[in-house]
Amino acid sequence: MARRAEAVLYLLVEQGGAFKQAAVKKCQNGRWVPQVDGDYTAKDYYLRYTLNGIRKWENVGPELGAAISERVARQTMLDNGREQQPQTRSLLSTAITAYIVYERSVRGARSANRTRQLLELFNWKAKKTYLEEVTQETLKDFILYLAAERKSPKTIKDRISCIKTFLRRHGNDIEMAKSDLPKVTKRINDCYTEAEVVAMLAVADEDEAFLINFLIATGMREQEAAHTTWNDVKGTFVRVTAKPNCRCPHCKEEGFSIKDDEEREIPIDPKFQAIFEARRKTHGHQPLLFANGNGHPEGHILYTLKALGKRAGIKCENCKVVDATRSRRTSGAEHLRPGLQRFHEVDGVAHVAVHLYDHFVVGVLDPVCVDKIRHAKDDGGLFVLHRAASP
Repeated sequence: MARRAEAVLYLLVEQGGAFKQAAVKKCQNGRWVPQVDGDYTAKDYYLRYTLNGIRKWENVGPELGAAISERVARQTMLDNGREQQPQTRSLLSTAITAYIVYERSVRGARSANRTRQLLELFNWKAKKTYLEEVTQETLKDFILYLAAERKSPKTIKDRISCIKTFLRRHGNDIEMAKSDLPKVTKRINDCYTEAEVVAMLAVADEDEAFLINFLIATGMREQEAAHTTWNDVKGTFVRVTAKPNCRCPHCKEEGFSIKDDEEREIPIDPKFQAIFEARRKTHGHQPLLFANGNGHPEGHILYTLKALGKRAGIKCENCKVVDATRSRRTSGAEHLRPGLQRFHEVDGVAHVAVHLYDHFVVGVLDPVCVDKIRHAKDDGGLFVLHRAASP
């Protein structure tokens, strides 16, 4: 009986300054172990076999899983007695590395790090060697894993979309039906009401009161407010600008950039202009409007507001949405500028339409709140929130 042709797996190792090939064999516990003693540095795996009387020595890369898969393919080829055409397949790990390099050059280090963590998790859970082995069922299994980890439907949908973008860039375009993805419910943001803001101002110190007034007047996002300098405050308006030279712990080497890369100017009501100018006289020597103890942009504005809300007795399940502030062309009701609210009385009951944090809240004010803000009402029906005097 003719001896069976066999594809043998070897590992090229460096040991004591010399290179040698060590056979890789499967142990009883199922692990593949190189037959080498002592410390060594692993290089690439190779396959050795004889085909049609010609000895082959083929490099199959540095990863054990890929090398084993190639060994199985070559052994099948030898058993069939004919040479198979080589397939152009991409290692999943290699594709991930190349995509992270691209992501870092285009979107920056922070975005690249988030993508890297997601794709490495996907690679670990999928247990696929080649990019072409990833199928629709692989993505469905990953959806089940994320759901078991108690991720929200929106988080799951966003992460699957990121993975599909990665696969599509490498030629593996997987289509998924809408029914395969979790349904995302568009939730209503829980914003601070008029009464809650008044209560917060009543217990706020000078710095906290200025922070609240600034957010109401400008409608900025958290990091936009944190990176605002006094040079951005131009009297009748405030500029939202990129800070490419910022090297704070949040920006690091990338600098501060604005969402959608769109700088803008926000008009300021005269009543808030007076507040800003008063603040400039006492704190204008500092470059930033909101700086921490190290002189960097304050990175805990939302925590400050949440703590302030607790002191004011506001019940908060998670945290009120205060970073949903926007001053954009898409804001509704153009006649209501950010920071301005309309106040009127009907049959002696005060009603208010609050344009606060990109949302309109229409309701009836508590009589105590009416007493605190009645003196701020002007002839145009506009009033401005400020720190209320103690009752």
